[in-house]
Amino acid sequence: MRIIFYIILVFLSLPMLAQSTFMPLYNIDGNHFVTRLEMKADSLFHNLHSSQRPYNRKAIAETVDALELEPLFFNRMDRRQHAYLAKDNSEWNLSRVKSKRVLFKPFYQYKSDFLFIDQADFKLKLNPVLHFEVMKELDDSTTLFINTRGIEARGQIGKKLGFYSYLSENQARFPTYSRNYILGNRHLTLPGENRFNAFRDSGVDYFSAAGYISFPVLDKVNIQFGHDHHFFGNGFRSLILSNFAGNYLFLKAQTNVWIFQYTNLFAQMITQFESTIGNVSGYADGQRGRKYMALHHLSMNIGKKFNLGIFEAVMSGGDLDIQYLNPIIFYRAIETQTGGSLGNVIIGADFKYLPFKKWTVYGQLVLDEWSFESIRSLNGDWKNKNGFQLGIKTIDFLKVPSLDLQVEYNQVRPYTYTHSDTIANFTHYNQALAHPLGANFREVISIIRYDLKQNIGFKLKGMYAQTGMDSDTSNWGGNILLDYNNREQDLDNKIGQGIATDILYGSLTVSWQWGHNLFLDGIYALRQASTESSSTTTQYIGIGVRLNTGRKEHIF
Repeated sequence: MRIIFYIILVFLSLPMLAQSTFMPLYNIDGNHFVTRLEMKADSLFHNLHSSQRPYNRKAIAETVDALELEPLFFNRMDRRQHAYLAKDNSEWNLSRVKSKRVLFKPFYQYKSDFLFIDQADFKLKLNPVLHFEVMKELDDSTTLFINTRGIEARGQIGKKLGFYSYLSENQARFPTYSRNYILGNRHLTLPGENRFNAFRDSGVDYFSAAGYISFPVLDKVNIQFGHDHHFFGNGFRSLILSNFAGNYLFLKAQTNVWIFQYTNLFAQMITQFESTIGNVSGYADGQRGRKYMALHHLSMNIGKKFNLGIFEAVMSGGDLDIQYLNPIIFYRAIETQTGGSLGNVIIGADFKYLPFKKWTVYGQLVLDEWSFESIRSLNGDWKNKNGFQLGIKTIDFLKVPSLDLQVEYNQVRPYTYTHSDTIANFTHYNQALAHPLGANFREVISIIRYDLKQNIGFKLKGMYAQTGMDSDTSNWGGNILLDYNNREQDLDNKIGQGIATDILYGSLTVSWQWGHNLFLDGIYALRQASTESSSTTTQYIGIGVRLNTGRKEHIF
């Protein structure tokens, strides 16, 4: 990775323009409001390609300003969401979000910030992070909880550098099915995070950290370097790269020109490791192995209604091959010229279409390996490793303001994302980089959102999945941590093979936004997993308060 540091030093020595940070992926409401604006406008935003998140805050502010005088915001709820985005990106909208009464400058000088320092060559926004939640399983006496305290900072240094940092200390005891995933012999890792230590009885203690620097190069290219998540796609799930796994070291170059947004992402991941539940408290000691991912994604707005994206990604062990730093070459072409495969390559595409106002159709296609001969013969060849997604969104459904619906279907064949060398599997720290279920599944997701005038929001989420689980001695293609050379069979492979398991999940969350990014939450959730021989059900209720952070929802 030394070459990456040299690249950054060269870029920093160049003349710079205005820089920006990015809206975190945990801000689910803010990200939803951005895509909602696009559906209201019934036209794609050329400065915000929704298939590549997180979104640039300056681009969000520019979009909000551009739509200020448009007749899109015909009801109070639309104006409230518009005002939220203006407040949340206040460094680019200062004139409209100042607090009416400021007791002690610079504290809460602006409605969205505990501390905002605004100097000619230095800007700093500082906010506390809090999340306290108590939950109770209906058939278990154990008290569940989340206790998070931290700080979030972002700002600018001169005209050259933007920076962001998120730090929190956390203790939690999650519902039974989550604990089984976290403490199980397969994973021993926390979704969305990395290392943790045991805390009291079946609880976890972990430190969460994200941070990066951001700086523009020339007029149309932005560089990011740090630790964080990324998400590719327009759905609730991503079959390319999601934020299910923990943060990782990355270098990202993003180019916006004409109808194109081109992203190059280079990342250092942690290889999978043997886990032993009997040594939970000390399992994370010592250095973990490293592996490297290179990904490029081209997003194109074709007209005002249709967006098409194509991508290619490679995962390899050992050192990152310097040839993958070429931003405009196909990785398969490199492998052909160097005499063989250097890693696990996945290609694919995504799309989004606005058929008419307030509606969006979207999808993804992922190809790991394929055989045209096997496809024609329909013989279930294991080499046909692929997946696809198809979804639809609508807002103001049945002309009810802020009643938004989303339905999404995901499917991934067995052994997708796996490799003969397990280091090259598309995983990070024992977690899937794309879909939480790994591979060998079908899934339907539905989401209903409804916001009231009193800053009260309802979210109803449902998931039904059919998947084939692997036992300790079998490999039917669901567990992407395994070596595909140990597969059960070459032919007649189909989705759901192995231990056929049906997973049903449903949740209702009611949130009252008391202040900017300050929420009081009430939640009910149910999760049931059934096989031919057994069935387990987890059902719980909870209440909590959170400030400048999102809820951890383990929907898998």
